[in-house]
Amino acid sequence: MCTLLLFDQVEDPGQLTDLAAARPDLFAGLVLRLRDFLALSDLRSPREADDVELSPEEVETLRALGYVE
Repeated sequence: MCTLLLFDQVEDPGQLTDLAAARPDLFAGLVLRLRDFLALSDLRSPREADDVELSPEEVETLRALGYVE
């Protein structure tokens, strides 16, 4: 389980003040949107890397970024 926090990144770019308790309406709405997003995405069951077909250009880009050898 993870802890969800709410920050105003414009007013608090250092993320020092958690606004979840001060803005329960906003926080609850965002949590619901996150739950719905995760339910519709592959994030809950990530695919194995072997399932992905990459072009030679994509492999080279990943190599240049240090993601593959």
